[in-house]
Amino acid sequence: MLRFAMSDLLYAALALAGIALLDAHAEARAAEAASGEPRAAARRVPLRLAAAALCVAAGVWTRSIGISVAAGGTLFLLLRRERRDALSFAAIVALLAAPWWLHQLSLLAPGGGAAPLLLLESELNYASWRPRELAQLPLVALENLFKQAFGLLYFELALPQQALVDALADTGWRNLALHALAWIASGLVLAGFAASARRGLRALHICAAVYALLVLVYPGDPFRFALPWAPFLLFFLAAGASALAARISARAASRCAPGLAALLLPFFALEAWTLATPDPAAFPFRTGPRSFLELRRLEDWVRANTQPDDVIASGDFAALYLATGRRGYYLWPILDPTAQYYGGGRSWRSFFILAGEGSDAALDAETRAQLADAYRAAGIDWYVDNARPDPMTLAVRRYVARHPQHFEPVHTTPGGEFRVYRVRLGEPGN
Repeated sequence: MLRFAMSDLLYAALALAGIALLDAHAEARAAEAASGEPRAAARRVPLRLAAAALCVAAGVWTRSIGISVAAGGTLFLLLRRERRDALSFAAIVALLAAPWWLHQLSLLAPGGGAAPLLLLESELNYASWRPRELAQLPLVALENLFKQAFGLLYFELALPQQALVDALADTGWRNLALHALAWIASGLVLAGFAASARRGLRALHICAAVYALLVLVYPGDPFRFALPWAPFLLFFLAAGASALAARISARAASRCAPGLAALLLPFFALEAWTLATPDPAAFPFRTGPRSFLELRRLEDWVRANTQPDDVIASGDFAALYLATGRRGYYLWPILDPTAQYYGGGRSWRSFFILAGEGSDAALDAETRAQLADAYRAAGIDWYVDNARPDPMTLAVRRYVARHPQHFEPVHTTPGGEFRVYRVRLGEPGN
């Protein structure tokens, strides 16, 4: 998570603080009831509840997946028969989180602050990512289960990147070993959840269960919520390993402990060395120095050759807006996440991650049918292609190649990273 400037660490702190405060509030309520003197903690308890709601609401603002913690916290209080507290908690979170949601709805509403443009919808309205039919839910849930099992190794445990990618594409013993490792780790997570819950059901368990349900049924980028999920997974993975050791027997576990420590210490030393070494080949996850010279050259060209009221479609539209003041839109939205990220010739051997031809065909059908009208509605004057080979960029690139009469190439940055096209779509039907 430390490789990039990301919101996930802040979100984890806010979500876990909210969960801890909910548990502290519940314990104080239980102690209050047991003492028979409800006024003793009356001043402190509501403050904990308000602080929990504040943290959870801030988490919702930080990552949209924070809504699962809000729902889990409310359900936790309801299960404890604290209906008034549940209502207060939900009301505070809704009051604090509602302004952004209302702003999104106002932008998408007819006659609102901006036209309900297709190029904005998937960024402003996450409901557009829902499965189009209930019949799609089993497919989404099954493939998400596999994707998250692989993600546990790739994101949370950060096992060597190249080895995982090679095994993912393999059809032999390496692939089977990858599956065995992924499902053993996932099994330990479930075992840790069960063992921890048996010791006492806490806000953590309810929030994690709601989170898991949402992750399983929500289509879209397979790992969109993988990093915010890390604190839950790592805790339950450790709890599962601990429960397994205890089940083997306390005596055996104590005998194995020195040997296990002797085995693990060299691995920790190796990890510390790879984190410290400047050699990117020794640590595949390290993000090496990147030159932004090409982007600076693109920004200079845009400032010099476009008008202040021109509109640009680009995968880097936010950076261009901040540097040049030219309004922009994403080059193409996610309109049908199920068709793009699920099915389409994907295999269980690759954890349903590697795309088949069906995904590209679905994107091509979308762009053929709707791109021209969407660009007209948004008033797109320029299109900027970049060298990133993501599915969206490639789909729009194929569309541009099929319609050269509407996209005039006018500039390529010296390193070839960016290509600028003048968009001339004309009237509908032309």
